[in-house]
Amino acid sequence: MLAFSGFEVTGRLSDTLGLPDEGLWPHVQKWLPALSLVGLVRVVEDEPLSSIGWRPIEPRRFVRETAVGLAVMLGANVIVQPVLNRIVDDTGVEAGLGSFADFSIPERLFVAATAGTTEEIAFRGYAIERLAALTGSWYLGGVISLVAFVLGHASDTWDQSALVHIAQPTAVLTALYCRVRSLPVVIAVHALNDAIGLLLADRYATDESDTSDAAQ
Repeated sequence: MLAFSGFEVTGRLSDTLGLPDEGLWPHVQKWLPALSLVGLVRVVEDEPLSSIGWRPIEPRRFVRETAVGLAVMLGANVIVQPVLNRIVDDTGVEAGLGSFADFSIPERLFVAATAGTTEEIAFRGYAIERLAALTGSWYLGGVISLVAFVLGHASDTWDQSALVHIAQPTAVLTALYCRVRSLPVVIAVHALNDAIGLLLADRYATDESDTSDAAQ
């Protein structure tokens, strides 16, 4: 399924063509599979974008749902992440965030907006809608999408311990989409949550550097 394999295929194609694997380019190229999915829906499937969750809602409700969703996301981070730290450490997450310290503020915001938009189109909007229609179960569609999303983040940036931590906000986004069924809302929540983390990247990079200096 393009929704699950698109980012991996695009990454391998980029490697084959010798394109940059650092900086902004890996994030820019994420738009290719996302836009391909939009084209698939409109041209091949001949379906409206509402069939993958693009259901704009009344502005006040959009703001309310986004604010509540972000509050739940951040609140869950405060409550759940310390528990997860007892299972696996959070050095993988910190190292992943610290890797963005060299990015400028506009670049970090671009990365957050790109992740929020492209990943939600693929894993929440398209995948959950199509899996729910195929299986007849929103629960099953959400679980499959959640697992695929977490495993899809396995990379040089995020190690296995980081994937455990990524699973928690992913579960919140999945539940939020199944409740609201509005792609713009989950895109906004995802992008804002990522932006907060990326804007704090310098702190994690400094911590890592201090630790390295102390060890020498």
